[in-house]
Amino acid sequence: ENARTIRALPLALRDALALLEVRGEAYMPRAGFAELNRRRLEEGEEAFANPRNATAGSTRLLDPRLCATRRLSFFAYQVARLDGRALSTHAEALELLAAQGFAVNPGWRRRADLAEVRGFIAEWGERRAALPFEIDGVVVKVDALAEQQALGATAKFPRWAVAYKYPPEGVRTRVT
Repeated sequence: ENARTIRALPLALRDALALLEVRGEAYMPRAGFAELNRRRLEEGEEAFANPRNATAGSTRLLDPRLCATRRLSFFAYQVARLDGRALSTHAEALELLAAQGFAVNPGWRRRADLAEVRGFIAEWGERRAALPFEIDGVVVKVDALAEQQALGATAKFPRWAVAYKYPPEGVRTRVT
């Protein structure tokens, strides 16, 4: 029921697909996080430390109406299973998700070689502070689904994807 309150998740697919299993991530936009903490402080409650923790707590709330007030959003990032239709690339999968009404990160791009990938990582490292949501890195994935299958995965991590983490954002404070 809490997931149904996330407006970026379609309640129905645009096409009649036999089965579509989607993976993605719920998140709290920066503005929503600031507003939530402002309300919590006004009500005498402790502020959340970061949007990731606030999002995780929000998805576990027992009251979906309270979850809805948190204004969570969602980006779909993978088609885990699709029956009745073949896809050959990850890019095709993202395009299918968008066509079915799912929000996908508008910053995703296909890159031809490692130099372009490095440029992409650097670009988003510079732009991340201006995004309406927080990121701590980018994920680089092999595009061809057949190659992803051949590379496989460990018990916890796919061998066809690498997460590049940026240094944490720091702020100064004075202890008195």
